[in-house]
Amino acid sequence: MDVEVVLSIDVEVVPSIDIEVLPSVDVEVVPSIDVEVMSSVDVEVDVEVVSLIDVAVQVSIVSEVPMSIDSEVLLSIDAEVGSLVSTFLLCSALQIHGAHPFLP
Repeated sequence: MDVEVVLSIDVEVVPSIDIEVLPSVDVEVVPSIDVEVMSSVDVEVDVEVVSLIDVAVQVSIVSEVPMSIDSEVLLSIDAEVGSLVSTFLLCSALQIHGAHPFLP
């Protein structure tokens, strides 16, 4: 008995794919800027507010979360507040930050 074994193997040839290499693009790296971040500390600030009525207010700001104080407020605290406009700006800024609920 003759046995004929036929092995048929299908071979699929994948055509080669040309890969286009894009030219390198120069990327300008912006140098990093060091930013000083306040840690969570208790902040106590004594502010003397002098208006036309000569009222001295003592404000203490105590916070357990990082608080950002505007430079305008810091400048007003560093300089002695004498005018009504500066007093109003200082009181408004402190009220925005929630330092004292009774400030105008």
